[in-house]
Amino acid sequence: MQAAAARATHSFRGTIESIAGRAVDHGGSADSAGVPMIFYRVKVLKALKGGKVGDAVTVAWIDTVVEGATPLTVGATYERMTERLDGAADPVVARFAPLYVPVGADQSVLLVKDGRVEAHGKGAGRLRAGDKTASSWDLDTVEQVLAS
Repeated sequence: MQAAAARATHSFRGTIESIAGRAVDHGGSADSAGVPMIFYRVKVLKALKGGKVGDAVTVAWIDTVVEGATPLTVGATYERMTERLDGAADPVVARFAPLYVPVGADQSVLLVKDGRVEAHGKGAGRLRAGDKTASSWDLDTVEQVLAS
């Protein structure tokens, strides 16, 4: 968790309000086959690093049409470790800018339930913080790590 938190320019807790759209992201290269992406509108409930409470932001995620992709749920609340992209040169980023992308796939998106935080996604069943590993952590502990 610490490594992803350190790479993140923005970390926040937010609830997914809706799907903003879908697009194929070519990573700025017309030569690339691209990756199907889904874009969610998220209401920021707590800003841990960058941003502010009440912001409505757009976050990117690999679309579930890609084998092995883990869906996010509209209405669910997640802790997210992200990087903000403003790149007007990339048409997908420009369409949704400012766009927030996860810094570590499933490991940087954590499901919040009943005051606990759980790993999200297939194969992400345990979270590591320092020398401890657990299947879930209390919200305050995780938010201290994400704010660092």
